[in-house]
Amino acid sequence: VSMFVDPEELHGSVHKDTHCSRCHTDANPELDRPCSTVSKRVDCSICHAEEVKLFNDSQHGRMFAKGDPNAPGCGDCHGTHGTLNQKNPESPTHPRKIPKTCGICHQKGKSAAIRIKGEAKEVIEHYALNVHGQGLLEKGLLVSAVCTSCHTAHDIRTAKDKESSVN
Repeated sequence: VSMFVDPEELHGSVHKDTHCSRCHTDANPELDRPCSTVSKRVDCSICHAEEVKLFNDSQHGRMFAKGDPNAPGCGDCHGTHGTLNQKNPESPTHPRKIPKTCGICHQKGKSAAIRIKGEAKEVIEHYALNVHGQGLLEKGLLVSAVCTSCHTAHDIRTAKDKESSVN
């Protein structure tokens, strides 16, 4: 694992004023290179407890806990050192970018689309063709519904799950 953090990436991040050891709790600040002792994953619940709880209970979180290599973690959608505020148009969690971010896994032929049984395999492609996708992708209307409008951002569950926002 590279121990280099691009200062330019960090400069625009929502975490730019957060000390490294706040997230990397196993860093040893007494060393010349405190990051050389980092061995654990970052625990985002230190600051984002509610979001992590929702994620852990979600379909993505359960897959992640089982060590599924296709399960997304926080950094897969939000980024790591360069995490941007969702209001920033460059953020992968900005409404205009949500379909593309979800499409990393859910686009036809990608990991989630391959695993899904039934007819819901081309969800991103169908989104682009429906009124919501056309509103967002063609007209740039940020009031258009995106994936997280119905499926939520962190508590994503299958439609069969009684706790699902789309059940």
